[in-house]
Amino acid sequence: MLQREITLFKLLEEELELLKEKGEKEFCMDSGWCVYGKSIDLSLKDKCIIDEYPDYDDDDNEIMPDYVNANDYELVYRDEMIQDVIITSYNQKNNCTIQEIYDSLVYYDQHDSFMVLN
Repeated sequence: MLQREITLFKLLEEELELLKEKGEKEFCMDSGWCVYGKSIDLSLKDKCIIDEYPDYDDDDNEIMPDYVNANDYELVYRDEMIQDVIITSYNQKNNCTIQEIYDSLVYYDQHDSFMVLN
């Protein structure tokens, strides 16, 4: 999965399907990755890169993965955040759409709380 280019829509779609197939416990075991983009404001159709977590130097500065650095991407989302939002969205509304998950992800990123789906 690392160093993979994918649209944010496709990533959210794949992750939602993984949750449905594997269940919450196994879904959360798929970890150790982050989403990187050319901008921190990713739309659903924007391409992003999936790669490993950044490293940290002795001064606690982030050191991005080589592939991310070489392609001028920046950290947008960590796996836990995406997974938490997908789980919460799905538990609130088991027929939630990718658009609703995306809206919930943006909401969570801005407010540090979950959006309520109707």
